[in-house]
Order: sequence, then structure tokens, then C-alpha cells
Amino acid sequence: VNLTIILVRNIVDMYISLKKARMVGTYTRVDTTVLKIDFNCDEFEEYKKCIELWRTTAKKEVVKYNIPYIILKYEDLVSIPVHEQGLYISSEVGKHSIDLGHFSIPKNVRPKQDKEVLYENKIKNYAEFLECTGQYLI
Repeated sequence: VNLTIILVRNIVDMYISLKKARMVGTYTRVDTTVLKIDFNCDEFEEYKKCIELWRTTAKKEVVKYNIPYIILKYEDLVSIPVHEQGLYISSEVGKHSIDLGHFSIPKNVRPKQDKEVLYENKIKNYAEFLECTGQYLI
């Protein structure tokens, strides 16, 4: 049985991650928590269009070829302990009558590199970010 897993992530977080990776020259093994990016609205809107196009195209293709698929949210996955992520994936896949058997995520999986949760602590020009994205402080 075929099953496509489409992993999605919050586009703002993806953009910030990309900008930070460019700052340090890598996506891996560097703690970027204290870094703040320069937010560029035009660049972000272009990036967002590309990601949304990819997601739409991926969904259309699996539907077109009648391939079952599930969408997993990155935020859901990383919000649970690493040792439970395999169970989460198995459970989601199991909803399509696919048994992955027992597996676990390796213990040496790379740690989350940006532990900051507040956008205002990730973005130098936070006011521009708010204006561009329509995000508001609550």
C-alpha cells in the first residue's frame, strides 16, 4: 500500500529558519536561538507563494494518481518527546490501515536549533513583520 506523508510547517517559522540558516551557513548543529533576522516583506511574500504552490501541487498530484496521503504538522511532531514521535507517526499512518510495526526515532536525532518561541525575539524589525503578516500582539 502506498501512502504519501506531506509534512507541513508554519510558513513564518520556515522563513525565519531559512534566514537563520543563511546567517550561520547551515541548518544543522548550530544553536540559533539568540539570532534575530531582518524581516523582508517582499521576500517573505515570495517565499510564502512558493511554499503554498508546493503544498497545493503535492496535494493535487496525490489526488490525481489516487494515492492516499496524510498531512502531518511539524509543530505537532516536535511538540512531543522524541521517543514518542515514532508512535505518533505510526498512529497517523495506521488510520489508513498501514502497520509500520514498531520503530523509534534515533536518539541522536538533531535537536531543535531555535528554542525561542516569540517572534518579537526572533525578528529585529518586528513592527514591519506585524504590518506585513497581519500578526497582532495579544
